[in-house]
Amino acid sequence: LKTIPLKETMKILEISYDALDDDYKEIFLDVACILKGWRQDDAVIALESCGFHARNGLRVLEQRSLITISENRCLEMHDHIEEMGKNIVRRVNLNKPERHSRLWIKEEIEEILSNDSATTAATQCIKLEKYALNFKKLKKDLANMNELRFLHLEGPYVREDEVSNWNLPNALRFLRWDGYPFSSLPKTFQ
Repeated sequence: LKTIPLKETMKILEISYDALDDDYKEIFLDVACILKGWRQDDAVIALESCGFHARNGLRVLEQRSLITISENRCLEMHDHIEEMGKNIVRRVNLNKPERHSRLWIKEEIEEILSNDSATTAATQCIKLEKYALNFKKLKKDLANMNELRFLHLEGPYVREDEVSNWNLPNALRFLRWDGYPFSSLPKTFQ
């Protein structure tokens, strides 16, 4: 990979991606955008909760050298392969992040929330790390993201008294909220 120009490398890598079954493509994109660095067991739980055959999918991705499983059982991926996956997600609607299937860039998430674009968002997965966010805005917009199946938050840190009348989209299948401040999920969540 080091001796081939980056553009050519990306074309070669994308051939491996294009040959994947659709479900395995989705798993690959989830790993590239969200799950890289996760322990394999945790990633399997997250992916299976979203309806994927995670163990088979991860095995196929590993056989095709798109991911590796580290000695401590974490999902790893070469930086070029990660970049390819993120580019695949972003190029679908390059200037419309609300149409991206996965969001991990703080500025794009802020733009969607500040422009009230969440109601039209096609986003399936969101990852927010160490992020200070207006919880009132977040709770309003999350409820309107009808296709959101995966949500990973590190923060925002909120008080229990801020939780009144908040909803999660019913499509949500996996929630990982480090420091979750509440004793239960919202009553309206099904």
